[in-house]
Amino acid sequence: MTVSKLQSCFLAIGALVMTAHLAAAAPNGSAAALAGVRAATANCGNARVCAVIQAGDTPALNIVRSKNVAAASHPKTGVYCIKPVATVVKVTNVVPIVTVDWVLSAQSDLLAFYADNAGDCQSDRIEVLTYDLQQHRSDRVGFTLVVN
Repeated sequence: MTVSKLQSCFLAIGALVMTAHLAAAAPNGSAAALAGVRAATANCGNARVCAVIQAGDTPALNIVRSKNVAAASHPKTGVYCIKPVATVVKVTNVVPIVTVDWVLSAQSDLLAFYADNAGDCQSDRIEVLTYDLQQHRSDRVGFTLVVN
């Protein structure tokens, strides 16, 4: 399969899944999210941790839905720090799945990925970095994070 076909498949799957997620969305205010107050509860099956994060300018943070997220922050452009409930996972042992949420993002030239120990978040947090395709960190990216 060519890279362009693979990208098209990921885009189509992501758009379909996120449209379904958005239908049940109950946004939470950014001040509450920064304080660690939980957003609407996510039903992410057997996943230990999950979160749907809406794009927004630093330091705003809008957690649309989450499960087992104790706190989250958006300390600088393109950097998100997600703190799972300590009794659920040990951050140093996880391999999170991160994907762009195309419904909650602005434009289409975007990337979101897990960064293992990139240094912008405390050691007890999962770090997610968001970029545009010009290799600049970006706040235009909404994303979904899942830890199975």
